Amino acid sequence: MKGNEDEDDNGPSSRSDSNQELSFMSTEQVLEVLQVQVKECDDNEFLEEISEFIYRPLCRKYQEVAKSIFVSSSGTSASVKRKSHQDYQEKINGLTINMRLFEKGANLFEGDTSTLLYKHLLKTIATDVVNIIFEMVAIENLMSLSENEKFTNETRLKLLNKLSIDWKAPMTKLNSSLSNKDTEDFFKQLDIITGSEYCDIMIKKIDKKKERQLLFNHRQALADQLERETEAAMALHLVCVILFQYHTNTLLHAPGRCVPQIITYLQNNITVAEFKMLNDYQKLIVQQVTEKSRKSESETDETDVTEDSKSPGILLAEGITSIKMLVKTMKKQTTIEE
Repeated sequence: MKGNEDEDDNGPSSRSDSNQELSFMSTEQVLEVLQVQVKECDDNEFLEEISEFIYRPLCRKYQEVAKSIFVSSSGTSASVKRKSHQDYQEKINGLTINMRLFEKGANLFEGDTSTLLYKHLLKTIATDVVNIIFEMVAIENLMSLSENEKFTNETRLKLLNKLSIDWKAPMTKLNSSLSNKDTEDFFKQLDIITGSEYCDIMIKKIDKKKERQLLFNHRQALADQLERETEAAMALHLVCVILFQYHTNTLLHAPGRCVPQIITYLQNNITVAEFKMLNDYQKLIVQQVTEKSRKSESETDETDVTEDSKSPGILLAEGITSIKMLVKTMKKQTTIEE
């Protein structure tokens, strides 16, 4: 009877719902274990007394171990969640800071060119930011993409339809801001969704020292890429954005179709000879693309070429080193001009 009383005192039935503990085996079960393990003891009453005596310490120990495992696993889960949130925050901040810096470069242009640059920012970097936020929200709401499925406008809309109204409204506005002609609404919606009411992401402001470091790192990365580049159009693109950054101290994230406008902008910052070199190289690229598009089966790309008439492809290959030298010598040229 004492064993049964102990069981009642320590069993789940005697606990309130708010303080439930994992139930240990009964005294009868403890006795069964003793009977199996201590076969040389035939005194069943003695084993009963032992089972009743050790029941409470075993029960307490069991619950202590169970609690420590639970606390440990909960702590690990919380730690993983905090790290995940921190990783998302760092990614979003990195992309947002870059976008703000690129926005400064876009602001130096006007009309259709500025619109193209803003739309390019929204299509690329801003879309990456939105995809990260959608991923965060999907995980928080126990939703995910199918295996090997990537974020597109369609998959974002699919996730939007599964969200509660509280989340659906701001997320829809954020997603819609990607189709605008400028970045103002995007940053407005980003501030809302990253606020404490929703994703609770702290968007950091960049200081002048950090900005100078980012500008240097970006230009160095572009210069390294240019050094390895062998394709004419991309080489010209890189040269133009590097020269633009050097002469304006701002970053530029531009699509290839904006290269002619960048060259025009640079006209007042570079020599007449340099401007002519960039402009002529751009014309050769356009000529090459045009000729390739009109090429028929009977025509060849670079055959039937005389010494006096070289194809655009050959001229581009010959001129790529000179184009790259504009970046390598820009500091020296600026010093001489001063």
